[in-house]
This record gives sequence, C-alpha cells and structure tokens, in this order.
Amino acid sequence: MKVLMLAKIDSSHTKKWALALKDKGIEIALFSIHCPNKNDDWYKQLDYVYFPTKDIASSGLFAKINYVTLFLSLKKLICDFKPDILHSHFATHYSFLGNISGFKKHIITVWGSDVYVFPKKRKLNKLIFEFNLKKALCIISTSNAMAKEVALYTNKSVTVIPFGIDMDLFKPQSNQNKINDIIIGNIKSLEPIYGIDILIKAFESVKRRFPEKNIKLVIVGRGSKLKEYQTLVSNLHLSEHVFFKGSILPEDVPSILKTFNIFACLSRNESFGVSVIEAMACKIPVVVSKTPGFLEVVDSETNGLFVEIDNIDDAANKISSLILDEEQMMTIKNNAFQRVNELYNLKDNINKQIELYHTILK
Repeated sequence: MKVLMLAKIDSSHTKKWALALKDKGIEIALFSIHCPNKNDDWYKQLDYVYFPTKDIASSGLFAKINYVTLFLSLKKLICDFKPDILHSHFATHYSFLGNISGFKKHIITVWGSDVYVFPKKRKLNKLIFEFNLKKALCIISTSNAMAKEVALYTNKSVTVIPFGIDMDLFKPQSNQNKINDIIIGNIKSLEPIYGIDILIKAFESVKRRFPEKNIKLVIVGRGSKLKEYQTLVSNLHLSEHVFFKGSILPEDVPSILKTFNIFACLSRNESFGVSVIEAMACKIPVVVSKTPGFLEVVDSETNGLFVEIDNIDDAANKISSLILDEEQMMTIKNNAFQRVNELYNLKDNINKQIELYHTILK
C-alpha cells in the first residue's frame, strides 16, 4: 500500500506517524509546504519527499504564485509515486491542495487550530474549511472533543484516531528527583494560548509556600513570547528558579520528562494534548487546565488534577497538594499510566489507521 502524506515536515507528529506507518510496511511519501528543521533530517528515511527551499509567503501575489508552484509539484509527486491514498494532515492549506489535485481517495486528519481557530477568523476561511471537509472521502479527528467541533461544519461522520505515543519510549523512570528537590515541567510553544504566564505566576505562589524545598520550573519550547515570559520571571524574582530550555528534538523528550516530578500544562485551549499523555505514560503526575482536550485525555481527578482556566490560585493549590501528599501522587501516577496504555498506545492507533486505509481501498 502506498500513502502520500500532506503534512508539516518539521512537526514531531508527522515524523512519528510517517515512520510508524513505514515500520508497518506502508510505503510513505511526504509533501510539505514547510521547510524541515535543520537539525533533524528524519525525512531522508522516505523515498519520496517534497518541500520548498524556503517557507512560502502567506498572502499577496507571491502567495498565489507559490501555491501554483506547489500545486504543480504535488501533481508531479502524485504522478511519480502513484499513491493508493492521499492523506492530508491539517484541514486548511494541505487539505485544500489535496482536494484541488483531483485525487479521489483523499482523507483528512484535523489537528486542532485548523478546527478551533481557522474557520472563525473570517467568512472565507469558514468556506474553505467547509469545502475541504465536503470534498474529503473520510475525516479523522485526534480526539472526541474535536470531532464534536468538526460536526458543526459537516454532516459527515468523523473517525477518532488519537496520535498516540510509543510506550517503549515513554515509560516510567526509576531515577526521578526526591520530593525535597522538585522540578515542575512544561513542554509547550511559548504562545499565549498555552498559559505559560499563568504557570509562572502559580509557580511563584508555590515557591513561597515551601521555602524549605528546592523547587524549580523548567519550560521547554520556543515561541514569540519568550522575552515577555523571561521579563515576567525577572519581575517576580524567579530567575534562579525558572529555566527556559528552548526547543528540543522529539527523541529528546523522554529524557527531559524523566527529570520532572510534576507536569503542569495550563493551556487556555487544547484539542488533545500529546505532551500530557507522554508525561502520564512516564508516571509523572499532571496538573492541567479544564480544556476540552485535557478533560478527555485525563478524564478524572484519579488520573490527574484539573485547574480552572486562567486561575492562578487554583493552579498553585493543585500543584501544592501533590507536593504535600505523596500517596495522592502515587495513586495518580499509576492510574494515569494505565489509562494511557489502554487508550493511547501508538501501536494500537497505527493499526486502527491501517484498518481504515484498507476499508477505503475496498
């Protein structure tokens, strides 16, 4: 079976999904309108790959010219690779290119902002989004919460297949820090939607409550708000206790997770939450905001603790409760691991995707 993926080449999800399918014997080609990460050439494991020499313009005349070039490049790749299925990841530009290519067996996986943000920006975006859903042979969502949002724009049924995680890579660690040396961690882009500012302010409150403990906050990721968050840390006199690690490669995530004692993710909106299930698989207790994606993933406070969105005091209280109660922490760790193993094991998710491919071909 041959599958041509239309997806961001520099996304960890694209890399994970493409290589997992390849390991199952599926021939994978990749078409990306984004440039790859200079520090990661994973795509060289694929026989057919296309990406532009530089990122395309997002608007204006040059954008129109670039999209014509992209369309012709996609048609050529389809001609050379001869796929059985065209699988677009992201129901905006990638899906639009897939639809106008004329390829019949074209399916779409929605990711998050393409559903929650893109169609709400302007009327044209909504029309494009609805067109992409209408033309797709099959629609896939990574979560039930997002599937319900997609249903607002189409009458088609939506199949739920989580991205899943490799349980052989994300597994419990035996060398985590002792309770008097606590690292609270977060792995997210440094953008307003992910509530890093709330986490920093909540951390300041936690530090004041436990002056006898060595508590640190480690923030992994890059984004437009780095300087703003660094200034916030400085103003709160936390520079010796908060560490910005920048972006890391996907394969380095398990090693950074094993240094955390608590994983805190206080996003203002989430459609799924892969980083949270990665932490849960490593038996790291999670404190998460009450967004649709996190409510679905964590499910109940036996698997993790929930925080009201934008509520600094609530976040500080929940993090503090874990520090104070080791028994609660242990219970949450074990329950969370069991939940991830049952629902979000990458091997099971990949098998479900391949079954869907076979159904489409029949």
